[in-house]
Amino acid sequence: MQIVIVFIFLFTGIICVSINYASAFKTKNDIVKYIERYGIDKLVDDEDFVQKLIGSGYSDYGDCESGWTGAIDNNGNNQYVFCYREHKNSSAAELETSRYYDIEVFYHISLPFISEVDFKVKGTTKNIY
Repeated sequence: MQIVIVFIFLFTGIICVSINYASAFKTKNDIVKYIERYGIDKLVDDEDFVQKLIGSGYSDYGDCESGWTGAIDNNGNNQYVFCYREHKNSSAAELETSRYYDIEVFYHISLPFISEVDFKVKGTTKNIY
């Protein structure tokens, strides 16, 4: 009987982690697509998109590492919905400068009897000219 209870807890924990990770991954993909389409400047000022993120169930915030810029501050306490870092590419052949962004979305889960676990889901945009 105890083995059955252990497996039920294990299975429940795996399901919870999978659902939360999928939410963070979808949020990261939405942010990447938005930046590729409209740019980073518009994203930070777009209240409709921010409300869409919050309405989709994503509500995790985190601190940005050194060299990263936080976007969409949580009530002024330096906890951000996501962080980004800009990279510039310059090609002598094309005489154009493109850029791309690394995106970092936060993922937090509280598991009973274990503790709280924090992850970061990272992604990169395509080159933006």
